Amino acid sequence: EPKTDKYEASFEGGWAEADKQWKVSDIVSDIEGSDYSILTLSPTEGIDAWHLPTLNSERKEMCEIPSSIEESATYSISLDGAKSLTPNKEFSIENKAGKVNISIANEEGKVVVKRTISLPKSIYTAEEYADLHALLLAWQSKANREILIAK
Repeated sequence: EPKTDKYEASFEGGWAEADKQWKVSDIVSDIEGSDYSILTLSPTEGIDAWHLPTLNSERKEMCEIPSSIEESATYSISLDGAKSLTPNKEFSIENKAGKVNISIANEEGKVVVKRTISLPKSIYTAEEYADLHALLLAWQSKANREILIAK
């Protein structure tokens, strides 16, 4: 049985200093001419490091990913007097290919994002591909990686 890669990441800090703490220069981008910024959650060393291309919507052959994986990341972002305009949300997808859980919670003075994905194998049949595709799209979606901040 092949080894499953496991990654856990935890990020904590203020949104205004996120680029310094998380070593990602474009993590906070100001929306020109406004009092808003978009905080893009920093990539992790798991699936993000695979640099997957845009996925086709269907497949006729087997699909291989670099490894089976269990990955979780928690981002705790202090708002330093700013306000998150991103609504709370929580959703899960579980299917034959694995599962994804993503939650965004606005708490007192901070926003907490928890993301987990489990892909228990590295080779998927053409019949399983639609399920794998749904999980990876949810994981990679900008809607699940960006926080709108009012300064």
